[in-house]
Amino acid sequence: MLRWRDLSRLFLSVLLARNQRLKIVNILSLNKIDVALKNSISPKSVEWQTLCNRLGARSAAEVNHIQGATYPTHIDEIDDLLGGGLPCRALTEIVAAQPSSGGSLVLNRLLESACKRAGYAALVDTHDHFAPDMIPNKLILQHLYWVRCCSTEQTLRISDILSNDRNFALLIIDLRQADIRTLANIPANRWYRFQRAIEKNGGTSVALTAQPVIPAATTRLELTRTFHLSDLERTTDQLATELTIHPLRGGRGDRGGRGGHISEALQRLA
Repeated sequence: MLRWRDLSRLFLSVLLARNQRLKIVNILSLNKIDVALKNSISPKSVEWQTLCNRLGARSAAEVNHIQGATYPTHIDEIDDLLGGGLPCRALTEIVAAQPSSGGSLVLNRLLESACKRAGYAALVDTHDHFAPDMIPNKLILQHLYWVRCCSTEQTLRISDILSNDRNFALLIIDLRQADIRTLANIPANRWYRFQRAIEKNGGTSVALTAQPVIPAATTRLELTRTFHLSDLERTTDQLATELTIHPLRGGRGDRGGRGGHISEALQRLA
């Protein structure tokens, strides 16, 4: 059963979203959260217990402890490269420099993994890039909290809150549409503080970026495959086998630890 402290953090994220005019979407539970906030449901009531059950009784730490030290992506090349999947209790950066390099495919696979592991995933979407209508398995959406932001700063604030919530086994931050100069100006200690929160609370976090900009990422992968319009007629399983992954930090074939530094990203813009 979820603890009051864990639920209060989730409610805090909802309240912060309201104050900043964000949009939080959860197909299953958001309406029940709204009712709880408006009617001040007692933690001892049947309605409150129903809400707890709806949100899920398994914490991030429990899911990741039971199922191992890695978080499978169900993309063979990534899982083989990293020895089973993304490292738990860590921040992984996945760089998708091109719009058609497979970033959305990786995102969808991660959400599928959260559903299969009986855990919950949170997606912090910087500029409303996620398209739930494109998810073929609607059961996945029942395990997803989707926060739609309108600025990089809002994305970081919400991510900080959710990184301290043990109910989310997977926290995905989609920064692909964020301004690269804004990301480069974020103090490094802010990212390291975020990484420590993920490590402490037992979750797994993935940041999708257009350039390598996160110094605290323990693992950094780059998607280099270019897909075309004709590929839309193929299944996601087929496309997943054709992703091309290059390790920039961590994993087998690491290019040199600090590869893909922020300064390199800025030089590309010059």
